[in-house]
Amino acid sequence: MMVAAQMLTATLDGVAAWVEDHIAPDLEYLVPPADGAVEGIEVERAHPYVFKSLVPPAERMPEGKSHAPSIAVQFSGGNDVLTKNSREIAIRLVLTIWAPGHFEEGQFVRDNEGWRSLLNGLGVMVSAVESAETIAGSTVDLETGVKFGFYEIEKEIPDLYPYWMGTVDFKLLRAPHSNKRFRNML
Repeated sequence: MMVAAQMLTATLDGVAAWVEDHIAPDLEYLVPPADGAVEGIEVERAHPYVFKSLVPPAERMPEGKSHAPSIAVQFSGGNDVLTKNSREIAIRLVLTIWAPGHFEEGQFVRDNEGWRSLLNGLGVMVSAVESAETIAGSTVDLETGVKFGFYEIEKEIPDLYPYWMGTVDFKLLRAPHSNKRFRNML
């Protein structure tokens, strides 16, 4: 029998695997150059890398991966509703992209239009979640809906140019971990 903590980590692992299979292949963004310079770079695009919980800092980044584009799959809380015999697991997907501008006739032109690419990606992510009946062995709670928008810190959208970040929040429902201590007390 799986203990509660293992169920939560297994669910997070399962959601990350689902994101890798059902969301990341449908998205493609620019990969930032290692030195940060955009003039004269060869344009490289990639599907977002999927990380569990947090995107690691540069010194701990796995070989061949980048912090952008990426999707961090986060556990943002839970709630056992004992009267309904269900467990709510709140999930947050954080999409990070690098979009400093666009290229015209081989020349780089800076702009502040990266939000457009970010919102397009969030739309793909929301559609994937809303069309899934189950994710990681759990039911998607469509009754509470899927919340999405720009990444915020204390109700403010940070200016992280040339990076753009957005979030998709949803809940999964499953049976709670059985607690045998209380069965004889009812």
